[in-house]
Amino acid sequence: MNGYTSASAALLDGGVKVSVPCAPPRVTVAPVDLLCQAPGRMIAAGFGDLRSRPV
Repeated sequence: MNGYTSASAALLDGGVKVSVPCAPPRVTVAPVDLLCQAPGRMIAAGFGDLRSRPV
């Protein structure tokens, strides 16, 4: 789920889904202890997402 850091918002306009450009957050904060508890496959998937998306 990258919706929190996306440069676009998915909205409903009259029942139709539209993508609207928006400013992404400057910083995303997450508790390190929570991240350390994530399963290895989720950590690997997160690194894959980072590598495949422009930052």
